[in-house]
Amino acid sequence: MVSNSLVIAVLALNRETQTATNFFLLNLAVADLCVALFCRYLALVYPLLSRRLLTIRKLKITIIIVWILSAVCCFPRFIIFGTVNIPMDLVYCITYISIRPHTMYGTEQD
Repeated sequence: MVSNSLVIAVLALNRETQTATNFFLLNLAVADLCVALFCRYLALVYPLLSRRLLTIRKLKITIIIVWILSAVCCFPRFIIFGTVNIPMDLVYCITYISIRPHTMYGTEQD
């Protein structure tokens, strides 16, 4: 818990470390801290009940459900977004929301 708290403090307070990759690390540290606090709370407040609630089978089912929900939430992005190759070996992301997809320069695709 101390290490996650230090990661959160360093990444939240230091502007130089606020990059996209470190944002994912911050998210992971916060999630890990929340799980650790929840498990510790259960173990302290309900010591006998926590052993019945936190079984390996229930944890596996929870992990599978989280992965399935994450995949379902992200699936529309695979339909909406695509890429287009532009001369000079550049690749740009485009959206297919409009009837005619446009690149970053606003030129129509054939």
